[in-house]
Amino acid sequence: MTDNDDLLTYYLDWTSKALVELDELLARLKSEEGAEGFNKEIYAIAHNLKGMGSSFGFDLMTASGNSLCEYLRKLEERNATASVVGAHLKAMKVILDKRITGDGGDDGKALVARLNKLAKEDISQNH
Repeated sequence: MTDNDDLLTYYLDWTSKALVELDELLARLKSEEGAEGFNKEIYAIAHNLKGMGSSFGFDLMTASGNSLCEYLRKLEERNATASVVGAHLKAMKVILDKRITGDGGDDGKALVARLNKLAKEDISQNH
């Protein structure tokens, strides 16, 4: 195994654990139990996913993480909507499970456009 293989294995393992953490935060957000402050925790994970993705060729993961970060930044003091966070999480799980590298082509661009649209609609409806 080369150093690059070791780094990729580390990234895949780290990302898998980060998605589990996001899943746990989403479950708590859905239950509204202590939902205050979840935006910052979700943002921290999404920001790391965004930052590391393209370093390992997972540009679509970076784009999805960026979409989630932008959404959370625009919320101001309002809590994130579980459906928006859930859609981003689902996309990220598919990207990781299918090991989709690069931008995902036309399907990847369409996915990011849908995530961005969902986030924008949520912000405008609840602002």
